[in-house]
Amino acid sequence: MLAQNTAGKGFGPQSPRDIDITDGKNNRVFSAAPASEYMNLCNIHFHKNAEHKGGEFTRYAGNGDGHGYQSGYEYTGSLSAGELTAVTEDICPSEHGSLVPGDTIEVHYVHSTAQVAPGPTLGARLSG
Repeated sequence: MLAQNTAGKGFGPQSPRDIDITDGKNNRVFSAAPASEYMNLCNIHFHKNAEHKGGEFTRYAGNGDGHGYQSGYEYTGSLSAGELTAVTEDICPSEHGSLVPGDTIEVHYVHSTAQVAPGPTLGARLSG
């Protein structure tokens, strides 16, 4: 879905990407972002699985639903039996399911240099 939605637009989907590959075709150079204390924290969210392939996150989780669910990369390192012990209550239940021991979550603290206020979606990082 992500590749289809960006086909012919001059860019690919942001994720998933293999960050172990160090070469690329983007010749643009960007300056470093300001320190976070000089930007506005406009959104905090998390999602299941790592967005990008790299290190010990190499098992492809699937194509997802085109909205960021059930995609990315799962942890392929080793976990102890204790770390994988089942729990009796749901962890972060939603319409997309619950987390289970062994799942990975990625937490994003989204900052913007735009004069924006915090909001419930990534649209909060945009102004005007």
